[in-house]
Amino acid sequence: MLLEKYPDAAKALEILHSILKKAKPYSLIKEIRCLLSIVKTVKEPIIKEQIAFTKALAVEKIEKKIDKIIKILKEKKQIVIPGIKCFFSCKPAKKKII
Repeated sequence: MLLEKYPDAAKALEILHSILKKAKPYSLIKEIRCLLSIVKTVKEPIIKEQIAFTKALAVEKIEKKIDKIIKILKEKKQIVIPGIKCFFSCKPAKKKII
C-alpha cells in the first residue's frame, strides 16, 4: 500500500471513505476539510516516488532491449555500422526518460 509510510494520511483517507459510505454524513461534513488537507500533504511525495519507480523500470527495459539488439547483431555478424545506428537510435529514448 502506498500510504504505509504515512499512517496519519491512511487513517484520514479511511475516515473519508467511511463518510462517503454513510447515508447521512451531514454531521461529519465539517471534518472533511481537515481530513483532505492531511491526505493532500502526502500526495506529492507519493507521486514523486511512483514516477521515480516507473522511470527506473522503463530505463531497465530500454537497456535490456538495447543489449538484445546488440546481441542479435553480433550473432548475425551484421556490418558494424547498422549496429551502431540502431544502438544510438535507442539511446535518446533512454535520456528522455531520465
